[in-house]
Amino acid sequence: MFKKESSAKKILTPKLAEQYLSLNTFERQRQLRRSHVLMLLSRIDAGLFLTGNIGIANVAVENETISYLVNGQHQCNAVLAANKNIDVVVEKYSCENMRDVSLLYQQYDNHASRSLANLVTFHASAIGIDWPPRIANLIVSGAALREGWGKKLGKQEKVEMLERYMEQGNFIKKLLTETPDKKPGAETKHLRKSPVICAILLTWEKCQRDTKEFWENVRDGEGLTRKSPQFKLREFLRDTNFSAGAWAGVTTKKPATQHEIVFRSIVAWNAYRKNISTALKYYVSKQIPRVL
Repeated sequence: MFKKESSAKKILTPKLAEQYLSLNTFERQRQLRRSHVLMLLSRIDAGLFLTGNIGIANVAVENETISYLVNGQHQCNAVLAANKNIDVVVEKYSCENMRDVSLLYQQYDNHASRSLANLVTFHASAIGIDWPPRIANLIVSGAALREGWGKKLGKQEKVEMLERYMEQGNFIKKLLTETPDKKPGAETKHLRKSPVICAILLTWEKCQRDTKEFWENVRDGEGLTRKSPQFKLREFLRDTNFSAGAWAGVTTKKPATQHEIVFRSIVAWNAYRKNISTALKYYVSKQIPRVL
């Protein structure tokens, strides 16, 4: 757990801003948002900026202490651009490890809000997960559906799922990146949807061996007949897009809700487990089928 060392009001000069930015070195820091820097710059120039907030994490590593800037990169860049001083509160925290730094980083989700992807990417790096950032975020989003269907989960609750879904995440990472033709982006596009990840997690809980075979079939489509459940699910997912949310938009694909995607995925899985064919029927008023 992190612990506050000090809190002091200071005048943030351009020179001090440069010193703080030299601490902005932790892996996978979110990208600087130029639009936010310009907004802060305009407030500073107009004399409307109030008191800023700088956060610094101090981590003991072997025989030295390494400091990281966990909040304030936009404020520091705006001060440099304006070449003016602003009032800030500088808070310093001691952290035992990078997991503590990640937890501290999450608490500064204000002003220029940290997206779920920002928090997941940083925390994955902090705990030694080497999944590509997009896949880490996808796994967390799928896990959030799995655990919180119909509930509003906070960002921090979702980030904490990374460690609970480590084993499943390693499988999903391989599924989405280790493809026969070495073109994972194109070959797994139909699987890169949070409700599909949710369905994979549900099947994993039932039988890991069959989950590997089933979803590799759905991914690759090799050796399948047109009547096989894997083929029908593959065709459905390849021809489907979200009907709402961030992925909605102009598309030639058929719209489908998260509920429909998970529902049909489990219908196909159950048919595969029973070694029967299926019409992959969907009933909007029914709950997700029990996973066999």
